[in-house]
Amino acid sequence: MTIAFVRCVAFALVASASVVARAQDLEGRWTLSIANLDHKQVSQLVVRFTGERGESCASGSWKQVVVESAETSDPNFFPIVDSLTYDVQGTELVIGRNGVCDAYLRLQGKVDSAHIEGAYYSFGLRGGTDLGEFSLRRITGK
Repeated sequence: MTIAFVRCVAFALVASASVVARAQDLEGRWTLSIANLDHKQVSQLVVRFTGERGESCASGSWKQVVVESAETSDPNFFPIVDSLTYDVQGTELVIGRNGVCDAYLRLQGKVDSAHIEGAYYSFGLRGGTDLGEFSLRRITGK
């Protein structure tokens, strides 16, 4: 079993729990930094989490992520132009390219009021692969 597969199973278990994080925990704008397995930043985005339903092949209450700006040194590393959705259950946040069935790319970490860190991985019918890590920092001020 790969670590990515175990993370997916763990998220599915958390998603079935009745505790749901408050939506206001994700209000505002966030800087999303995604690094490769060597801990080198490859992509940086400014995002907002909406309450609008998002496209997903996976079960859950997926909502739309709005990408306000994006920079990357490798356009194939993270899908900065694809539709992104998110789901929060309990203390877990998952952001992903969920509209491409069985070829999911996901970021998963624990929700915090100003900072979130976690893993970047892929998974599908043939298992999963760790791809790197991410961090989200709330943008303060105007």
